[in-house]
Amino acid sequence: MKIQWIVVALVWIATFYSIFACPYDLHGSSMCSPFARSASYFGFVFAFPGLLLAATVSSVFDPHGNPSTMMIVLGVGAWLLVVSSIILYAARRIAQPSNR
Repeated sequence: MKIQWIVVALVWIATFYSIFACPYDLHGSSMCSPFARSASYFGFVFAFPGLLLAATVSSVFDPHGNPSTMMIVLGVGAWLLVVSSIILYAARRIAQPSNR
């Protein structure tokens, strides 16, 4: 039953690593290693709904501004809590014996 916690930890680490470890310049080309670039693609799959949440909440407070770093962390963190609960619930349901 420890494997689901390892999966949850890996999802959190990869997601936040992808957001903050691989900056992009103004022309859209990446300034990081191929490993960090591939982690970035993986993490943005998990981070996109959280980034969208951060942008939406941030636009309520400042309609013409960009989301702050704190808002991004909170938005992605809230989304990852949902993803983590889905992973843990699915693992518990799979591990339970069926009552047939």
